[in-house]
Amino acid sequence: MPSATFESLDYLYLPAPDIEASVKFYTEGLGGELIWRVRDGTTWVAAIRLVEQGPPLLLANHLEPGHGLLIYRVKNLAVARRGTSTAASIRQAATSQSPSPLMPR
Repeated sequence: MPSATFESLDYLYLPAPDIEASVKFYTEGLGGELIWRVRDGTTWVAAIRLVEQGPPLLLANHLEPGHGLLIYRVKNLAVARRGTSTAASIRQAATSQSPSPLMPR
């Protein structure tokens, strides 16, 4: 059953400490298409399309390695915020009572 909160996964926002090497890997190595690249000071973000359908990758040199983000389109931001807050509270309560490898703290 589709989510009542989320409409679509629009971007995979991934860390790319070496933006040039990352763009080269995803375009030349994996055959992706560079859609755009933008810079603000020392911060670079590049959009790469790997498949026709599905979200593009956003490669960013300002994200710490291992800290990628899923960027969703939501129907109602206030409802989505309440839902994620509630989900985080449920996860916090569950993990504080019985830690599970499936539910990280």
